[in-house]
Amino acid sequence: MAGLKPYEIITEVNGQPVTGAKQFGKMLEAGGELRLQVQRMNQGRVVKVRMDEAKAESSPPPTNRPSQTPDPCGSARPWLWPTSHAVEKPMDYTLNDIAKMIDHSLLKPTMTEDVLEEGLKVALKYDVASVCIMPFYVKRCTAVLEGSTVQSSTVIGFPHGGHNTVTKLYEAKMAIADGATELDAVVNISKVLSGDWEYVREELGGMTAMTHEAGRKIKVIFENCYLNDDQKIRLCEICTDLGVNWVKTSTGYGTSGATIDDLKLMRKHAGTQVQVKAAGGVRDFDTLLACREVGCSRVGASATEAILAEAQQTLSDAG
Repeated sequence: MAGLKPYEIITEVNGQPVTGAKQFGKMLEAGGELRLQVQRMNQGRVVKVRMDEAKAESSPPPTNRPSQTPDPCGSARPWLWPTSHAVEKPMDYTLNDIAKMIDHSLLKPTMTEDVLEEGLKVALKYDVASVCIMPFYVKRCTAVLEGSTVQSSTVIGFPHGGHNTVTKLYEAKMAIADGATELDAVVNISKVLSGDWEYVREELGGMTAMTHEAGRKIKVIFENCYLNDDQKIRLCEICTDLGVNWVKTSTGYGTSGATIDDLKLMRKHAGTQVQVKAAGGVRDFDTLLACREVGCSRVGASATEAILAEAQQTLSDAG
């Protein structure tokens, strides 16, 4: 349908919520000009189309998708219009390629040890990139993952970033001692908003140096929902200068998560040697592919099994 972009989700037609493919088909039968509310990642927009033109170039939406899937903002996501990967994009990936993009997130404070153990089994089953787990469980995580290609990772200064620098450095030291090979560290958001770039650079520099001296890797979390574009760009520049391994959009515990616009901005302004990670709201395969399309090498996700099951089905359907 003209005007729609890959991975955009139609949530309303002329102000009426879309709840499924059958209902949407009836909406299209009315013809004439339609006002579509669409969403991609955490951003929405309005698209106007005329059905007498659209019918000549498009077919109705697929009917084999679930009627509703919750999105990161809690609104209905009935289905994706078939401008997505399954129709137009060649399958330039394997299931393992997709699995190796995922940092399986086990960070919810309410997770019991039994839940954490099950999460580790999921990570091993699908051979994901890493398990990002609460700091107290890093030693156990490392032991379980030993001998596999799944990395043990954890968070520093999480989730608000306001820890004293000495505290963050000690957290990093303990995580490394417990076997973590990747550290996801939150910037001091208050200092970023205050424009104290010297503090920000010094703190990130200390953590980066400690991590790299131990032969480990560091991801710097911006928490973009609180920042303007100039602040995001400045952080990309600092992280590039310091040689961090990834810049990361979000903790998943802010007011919103990754957006396509933020990912594009970070990819544009981070150095070529710095990778980009999306976190917060990556809960299905289409969203992961949208992140991949704009240059992300990693995503943080707790819905790993669902994402990879859909990836496997998509690859199987493609033959």
